[in-house]
Amino acid sequence: MNHRRRYASALVGVIAAGAALLAALPSGQAPNQAQLVTQTVAGVKFSTLPGFTIERVNPPDKADSYVALTFDSDGRLVVSKEHDHPRLLLDGDKDGVFEGEKVLTDKVRNCQGLWFEGRTMYGSCVHVQKADEAALAAPAPPAGAPRPTPATRPAGVFRLEDTNGDDVADTLDVLSMMGSIQEHGPHAIRRRPDGGIAVMIGNHETVEDAALDLQSPVLKDKDVQFLPFFPNFGSSAREGAHSAIYDWQPARKKFTVFSGGNRNSYDFAYNLAGEAFLFDSDMEWDIGLPWYREVRTVHEVLNGNYGYRNGSGKYPAYYIDSLPPTREVGRGSPVGVEFYTSYAYPKEFYDNLFEADWSRGRLLYTALTPAGATYSARSDRAEIVHGEPFNVTDVEVGPDGMLYFTTGGRNTTGGLWRLRYSGAAPAAPQMTGILAVVRQPQPLSSWGWAAIERAKTSMGGNFGTELEQLAR
Repeated sequence: MNHRRRYASALVGVIAAGAALLAALPSGQAPNQAQLVTQTVAGVKFSTLPGFTIERVNPPDKADSYVALTFDSDGRLVVSKEHDHPRLLLDGDKDGVFEGEKVLTDKVRNCQGLWFEGRTMYGSCVHVQKADEAALAAPAPPAGAPRPTPATRPAGVFRLEDTNGDDVADTLDVLSMMGSIQEHGPHAIRRRPDGGIAVMIGNHETVEDAALDLQSPVLKDKDVQFLPFFPNFGSSAREGAHSAIYDWQPARKKFTVFSGGNRNSYDFAYNLAGEAFLFDSDMEWDIGLPWYREVRTVHEVLNGNYGYRNGSGKYPAYYIDSLPPTREVGRGSPVGVEFYTSYAYPKEFYDNLFEADWSRGRLLYTALTPAGATYSARSDRAEIVHGEPFNVTDVEVGPDGMLYFTTGGRNTTGGLWRLRYSGAAPAAPQMTGILAVVRQPQPLSSWGWAAIERAKTSMGGNFGTELEQLAR
């Protein structure tokens, strides 16, 4: 079966999952943070909702700064170490603590986004060979000068394939170069609901022209200021897009802009209905000024523009040519986000959006309720985890149904953590036949998608028949 047919077939399963589960979604919101309880784990003071506990899942003396987290198609945990190579974490004695690691490739480093399709890894990273060549050509630093930070450029989005199954990438293909890896460059990579690939890029970098469909409608929304504006903190790399979600079109070998006009988003995710949401940054230099925009949750729609403009030219949410945010949550430093579509937590958290905030040390959560053409969210800025300190960088749901999150960033002390629910276990749903497909946890994750493909293969010719019966 070719890729297009396989994607379409799996997409039918995901859509059916939505149809089968939407009626069961919880009404209202889960408890708020007024009920948080405190615990200290590995020297860090955490507050969580009752019934939840934090676990340190790498050794406390291993303080590497991790900046991105994912699980591969086999459900194994993979992290990006800051200024270093991506690595597979290993739990050799099966005690739940990842004491070992294996470098997956030395061809890239400092990856800000990682995602797997079988044995192929996609990453938003620094190209090591090109960076080393540039370093050799640069003037030598003065004697006695401090050791420079490893180069953050040139960076891009890369496809790295393990061709022989030894968990080490053998190839490196460039989807597009994108300037440098930093807090405003190429970030998260996700599977779209149609099976394709989407990439989040910050406002200071962009896809190179040769790999971009320049006819994307978002790019035609130019920055035109009627009044003089104050140009602070530089300008975005690509007018119209600013920080945007880019869809990869493999047949054309080009990216198209899905939506743009954001300030600087690190991550995005799709809910059960296939709608995209991101967690966008504020501009701290603008605090107290009329054009200041808070950290915001944003429902991203095709060709949507969300009004970020250079300097003081940002559009208010009420402008007719700017879509408003779903909610605003004050100051912060948005990093990883994830929708929870697993079964280890109480049902009130199903299809909730979790948003990690590095500078405020919080993991926010909210249900999203359909409201006209978009969604509404809770307004109380509820936190499921608050830490002191809690320099969270990314969050993912593992095959065990629990949230995992990394800490680090900006060369700070880091680690790996897990959020366990210790209350009464929710009833497990039936997972036989076609229900193993439509109820698959985290269906757009690398491991969830692989599980759907295995279930379909095991059903053989019954897959289409049972899916049609369920849909009817």
